[in-house]
Amino acid sequence: MLIVFVALNGVAFMHAWRMTHFVAAASRVDLKRASISGKLGALIGGISIPRPSNAFTPAEMGMAFSSHRFVTSDGVKLEAWHIEAKDDATSRGLVILFHGYTTSKASVLGEAKEFCDLGYDALLVDFRGAGGSDGNVCTVGFLEANDVAAAVNFARQKLAPKSLILYGQSMGAVAVLRAMAKCDVRADALILECPYDRLLTTVAHRFESMHAPAFGLAHLLVFWGGLQHGYWGFAHNPVDYAPAVTCPALVTSGSNDPWVLEREARDVVARMRGEKQYALIPGVGHEGAYPNNPTDWRRAVESFLKDLHSQSAPASGR
Repeated sequence: MLIVFVALNGVAFMHAWRMTHFVAAASRVDLKRASISGKLGALIGGISIPRPSNAFTPAEMGMAFSSHRFVTSDGVKLEAWHIEAKDDATSRGLVILFHGYTTSKASVLGEAKEFCDLGYDALLVDFRGAGGSDGNVCTVGFLEANDVAAAVNFARQKLAPKSLILYGQSMGAVAVLRAMAKCDVRADALILECPYDRLLTTVAHRFESMHAPAFGLAHLLVFWGGLQHGYWGFAHNPVDYAPAVTCPALVTSGSNDPWVLEREARDVVARMRGEKQYALIPGVGHEGAYPNNPTDWRRAVESFLKDLHSQSAPASGR
């Protein structure tokens, strides 16, 4: 039993390490086509995840942009793209976009274009360990909250937006919620996609999708993953960050999302203290609503923004 216990902890440690430390030269492993030895190696040592890169820029989508760099409170240099609305003189404000796990700011270019078409400027940010930002480590929304705070500070000091909206996908949504709870970040509104309710819950869902027992294994992965990055993973819970949200918020999730279930997303919304809306986007998993169902994504976002602007104009920093 002692040998089994040590072995399980060793495997959990390695998997947690691989999941949160990206490798520049890595390529994605197709387990369905891997050899028996390859599958065994992945089971024991985890799978190396390639460092997320920006495969294309706004220029490929016909949008002019400028690149900016700024530093977080813990010394990490981040890169961001700034895209101005078609008529900047009548810009309705700025939307700062934060991507999800194992992606980069290029992954939210489609959403950024939609916001620009609606009259908003866009600032797309690479989290630490991704794209043009420094490092190769990801903490699944924990230290990324510092990145959110740095981006907001940069925007307020250098771009002076009329209003400020924070948009986050998955890990990006969690980082936004933690930044509001722990870094005193304020915004005029939030648009969040598929925020998990608890780190343990979403990790457990991944075991369940592989028909593996989640109890025990998920706990070990969360324990070691947090310990490697200096935090208690069992306390990294967006449902506990949500009460810090007092501004209007729209939360969406996908009807086919295996990692964040509808009731879990609704639980996050229920804890928020400001005006809030929830939209379930049909036929969408965890990979992002806009690329897979742009019609319903656009309907939910436009309705929220219409309601936002039908009210008295909020003071930036609400």
